[in-house]
Amino acid sequence: MDFKTFVDILASLAAIVAIVSVLVGWYRSSRKPLKIVRVVVHKAPEDMTFILVTKNRQPYPVTTKRIDCYKRKIFEVQKKVGGDPEYSERLSSREALFMRKSEFEVPANANTDLRIKVTGTADIPNRLLFSMDTSHGYHECQWPSEVTHQRSLVLTHP
Repeated sequence: MDFKTFVDILASLAAIVAIVSVLVGWYRSSRKPLKIVRVVVHKAPEDMTFILVTKNRQPYPVTTKRIDCYKRKIFEVQKKVGGDPEYSERLSSREALFMRKSEFEVPANANTDLRIKVTGTADIPNRLLFSMDTSHGYHECQWPSEVTHQRSLVLTHP
């Protein structure tokens, strides 16, 4: 193997490493900073406590300004006079389990328990939809889980 072939191989490997590192960086920066890892619901006779185990995937702290929990989204098809039908989805307060305007700070690259106490009780569906307004934008997290109906409900990610 001569010198020119060796340099060509090294240059090709360097280009592949550069492309892969750019793709990994792009993927990491495009993900939402917060992820709900686990949901625990404690039901008492008069109230419920939601414990959201939240993971911050970014190297900087994220502050949540508002957290809402919904049973489901509502999907509609609307048509304006003289226009085409439009598909839309919305979150209705009728489907809300709780709506809380409270600030929590999730440290950089860490997990944090967010405890939210709700007066009254309700049936917890198999899927929950969380809407979070954070210091880094608006996020929607769907929690796909199976619910075991006990006194304390533990919702875990499969």
